[in-house]
Amino acid sequence: MKFYGRQDELSLLTMLYENAPSFAVITGRRRIGKTELMKEFLKGKDGIYLYVDPHKNIDILIAEYTSYFQKILSLPQYISFPTPEAFLEFLFEIDRPFVVVFDEFQRFSDIYPPFISQLQKMWDLKGKESHLFLIASGSSVGMIQKIFIDAKAPLFRRADSIITLQPFQISDCLTILEDLGIDEMEEKLQLYLLFGGIIYYYHILEKYNCHSFEEALDRVILSDLAPLSQEMSAMLIEEFGGIHMTYYEILGALAEGRSTQKTIADLTHIAPSSLPPYLTELSDILGIIEYRAPITEDRFHSKMGRYLLKDPFIRFYCRFIYRNMTLYQLGRYDLLKQKIQDEWNGF
Repeated sequence: MKFYGRQDELSLLTMLYENAPSFAVITGRRRIGKTELMKEFLKGKDGIYLYVDPHKNIDILIAEYTSYFQKILSLPQYISFPTPEAFLEFLFEIDRPFVVVFDEFQRFSDIYPPFISQLQKMWDLKGKESHLFLIASGSSVGMIQKIFIDAKAPLFRRADSIITLQPFQISDCLTILEDLGIDEMEEKLQLYLLFGGIIYYYHILEKYNCHSFEEALDRVILSDLAPLSQEMSAMLIEEFGGIHMTYYEILGALAEGRSTQKTIADLTHIAPSSLPPYLTELSDILGIIEYRAPITEDRFHSKMGRYLLKDPFIRFYCRFIYRNMTLYQLGRYDLLKQKIQDEWNGF
């Protein structure tokens, strides 16, 4: 699939690159296209993409990054960095315009917290004399805020720009679907209502050669080998590990139409007073729920507000898969598909 949209973001990144040294932050929910944006921006530029793998310790990560630099900059094999700080010093000594992207940067908070403060120190001491364009990307909006935006954040006011990617508009998605060979407006609308503006799902449609709503159900959701069959549980496990089932329960309650802390608590094993941290993480870290208050109310103090699932596919998954997991695990996709088709218009 070709690269779509994000022209304003690319223009801003290009301007910062041309006026380096610069520091940019790119954030937005999972699957929204942050990595694709950075890959598109890096084309034709001298730079490197570094992924912060949560399953590796800092020593393994630095060794991995070192091997990348050895290839890209043709460094001798004997060059190594004994500490993360030495690695950062090397970055700031690169003597030509160079882009360094850290994808899922916020994970350093768990892997090796000193890396963030060391980067802040290095940026303050050597940033203005360097040739670097640093880009830190992260899907945990709340963690990015704690690192870059809060007044006491270690990298507060260091970023020249903080870019928050939003889902694609319906007009963009209809264009993408048309490019994928889907001409019927009804089919395009059905697929948009299923996947919303999250570009990753349209990559999946292309890869699995889906040209209709029914084909999308059959090939990417309702089969033993469907790529999205475990989408929700995989997302929760990746972010929350062993306690992911608690978040699953909350999302299930939201799918049942429960929208206040009390009604959510009634359907889960969680006390109403213990719910706010979980709801905040589903909102700020994953970006899949939102809190809405009446326009006449103070959003932060209103008791009239409601929690809602805002991600179309997760809302679909909770309604039709989570609530019918026995059928799904039994492989009775025919019954599930009929249920979806019967209830889809009302949903």
